[in-house]
Amino acid sequence: MLKMFHNMWNKLALLLVFFIFGCAKKEHTFEAVLYLETLNKMDIQMFYSTDFREWFSEEQSAHFTVETNEPVQANFEFKDSEKIKRLRIDFNTDEELTIYIDSIKIFDGKNTYYLQAEQLKSWMVPNEQVKLIYTKDKMIVKTFKTDEIYDPYLITKNLQKYLD
Repeated sequence: MLKMFHNMWNKLALLLVFFIFGCAKKEHTFEAVLYLETLNKMDIQMFYSTDFREWFSEEQSAHFTVETNEPVQANFEFKDSEKIKRLRIDFNTDEELTIYIDSIKIFDGKNTYYLQAEQLKSWMVPNEQVKLIYTKDKMIVKTFKTDEIYDPYLITKNLQKYLD
């Protein structure tokens, strides 16, 4: 009887461990690297969204400060239990500026994607305070002030369409 109770207890404990760890949502790592150059010191903030209809929040963002006019790699890393659907890149500055983006590298936890300037054409959508110019090897981001609050940014289209 004691042996039967012990076996039943072991099975229950195993089932409980499986339930706790098997049902827990796995956290996905998502990394984005912007290869860029600018003459301006600035703060770049990258937001992410796991739902295409959802807007962006501070809790789902990271900052990178550019302090030099040399080429830099702006690294952003996010962890979420769901796949990332969109990115928003904010150029937090009061000045109009020009940024030269060579490429973007994305690691979605399984695969690494390198998006060159030509590929970014169909991938990025600017707001009304950003003009995008494409050359053979660069995406040039020119920001300008309008009558609206100055908030230049880029938003990606649905990442899963491009990365899956």
